[in-house]
Amino acid sequence: MVTAKTDTSSSNLDGISKNTKLTGRTEEVLLAIAGGLKDIGPHGLTRSELARRMGLNPSSIKRHVDRLLECQLIEASGYSLQLTLAGESRVMKLIYGK
Repeated sequence: MVTAKTDTSSSNLDGISKNTKLTGRTEEVLLAIAGGLKDIGPHGLTRSELARRMGLNPSSIKRHVDRLLECQLIEASGYSLQLTLAGESRVMKLIYGK
C-alpha cells in the first residue's frame, strides 16, 4: 500500500493556502471589508455598502468578493459579508507584515 505524504505547512485547516496570491485590488477589498466591519459592527457588511465605501460600482467589486469567497477569506450570509479566521489573519499580515 502506498500512502501520500501531505505537506500542510502552508495550508489552513480547509486546505486553502495561507499565501494564496491576491491582486492588489483584491487585497484592498479585503482591507475595506475589515475596516467596514470595524465601523459597522458584527452584523456584517453588504456588497453595496462595501462598494459605496470604496467609491466603486457594486459590479466592479464582484470579481474581488468572489475571489475572497473562493479563498475562504470571507463568508457571505445572505447579503452580509464577514471575515473568516483566515481572513482576519490575512488582514493582520497585510497591516503588520507578519
